[in-house]
Amino acid sequence: MIVFNSIILKKEQSVSIVLMLMLFSFTILFIRISITKTWYYLFLVWNIFLAIIPYLITMYLLDKKKLNKIGFGFVFLIWLAFLPNAPYIITDLYHLSRSTFQNIWIDTLVISTFAITGMFVFYFS
Repeated sequence: MIVFNSIILKKEQSVSIVLMLMLFSFTILFIRISITKTWYYLFLVWNIFLAIIPYLITMYLLDKKKLNKIGFGFVFLIWLAFLPNAPYIITDLYHLSRSTFQNIWIDTLVISTFAITGMFVFYFS
């Protein structure tokens, strides 16, 4: 029972951390959009959505009491297929080469916050 309670506590902590990081990332992105009047980094929202899928599968499997082998294998393959999307967000730092001198700091902050969020999601998955 103590182990079960610690899993639930860790799950709630991870959910709150991920939600706060996502909120911060989206806020920084929308600040960048309002400053530059471009939607260029909006693809980061899609990338973080793809990174969240294995995390949601992990949360689902923590709540699931019994799953047959075929069902578990199917869910595991989906989890495994989407898992690389979380650390892949780090490679979006490449897009800084398209940034102007005036926007380099906000662009670095936007991509870095999304990359950090992706790495936390990867870790919690």
